[in-house]
Amino acid sequence: MEYERKFRWANYRSSKCKTYLRNDFLFTCAYCRLHEEETGFANSDYFEVDHFIPKADLKYSSKVHLFENLYYSCKKCNSAKGEFLSDELLDPCRDYIFSGKNPPITGGDSLNNFIFTYSNSKGELYINTFKLNSRVSVDIRRARHKHVCNMNKKRSYLNLIKGGICDKITDNGALLVLLDGLYALELTKSCTYSNGEEFENVIKLLNAQGIDGKLVFDEYNMDIFVTINSVDIYCEIIVDNTSTVKSEYKKFIESDKIKTWVNKLKYQFGILYCFPKLGKIYLYPLSITFDECSMSTLKKKIMITLTKEHLL
Repeated sequence: MEYERKFRWANYRSSKCKTYLRNDFLFTCAYCRLHEEETGFANSDYFEVDHFIPKADLKYSSKVHLFENLYYSCKKCNSAKGEFLSDELLDPCRDYIFSGKNPPITGGDSLNNFIFTYSNSKGELYINTFKLNSRVSVDIRRARHKHVCNMNKKRSYLNLIKGGICDKITDNGALLVLLDGLYALELTKSCTYSNGEEFENVIKLLNAQGIDGKLVFDEYNMDIFVTINSVDIYCEIIVDNTSTVKSEYKKFIESDKIKTWVNKLKYQFGILYCFPKLGKIYLYPLSITFDECSMSTLKKKIMITLTKEHLL
């Protein structure tokens, strides 16, 4: 398959859904493989959450909003697919479409003027459904190829500069070309992706406490990696937008989630509760509270209490 999905506790209405999809699909459209950088935004503004099985399909109404049915899609592909579904439609998360031994779709590069060709009826349906050979799509692939070629040239400029060739250049024009290539390369390297206000607030609050946090979006909702008192901890981020100040906060966690974490994770884990309106962040270290022996006694949901001892 073209993409491997991670297990997430999320659905269409979850605030973290689009961010999870964005990372799972590597910042690209699941269907046409358009990258965010190629839209000119370098963020998710041009991308949407698509239901692979359409919302209108009543036969699967209980499943359409589940995370496994949601795909990161550019607006063009989401609009082109619409409510269409067929058993013949290739699935980027279950089928090899552009790769494998005998892919149903090949081409799309400079050797064939950036036109995709199909080897079977499924490949033909996929190309037609997502309009992969439209003028816009072909122009994007042509621009992508040009960009890659330019980047390779700029890397060669950088290698020349590192090799000390600047000392041998007396032509100011040639030197400016080299420096321009270096600047463009470094500018591209410095491009960063926004992870959404929800996650950026957590990083800001952690930094205010002198704590470095690294967003990882690992499997099982492990969103962030932090080091507290020399202990490395992976955590899920949960944002609470309350503006009410309390001495303690009651929170509920589904026991199935805790059981999965205990059984699957081989490192310290917990939950970071972020209160952006209060400027506070709490860490509840679940891995030192629960183990395999305690799993059988858990109810469907358990209640925990956040107190000042959990405040970072």
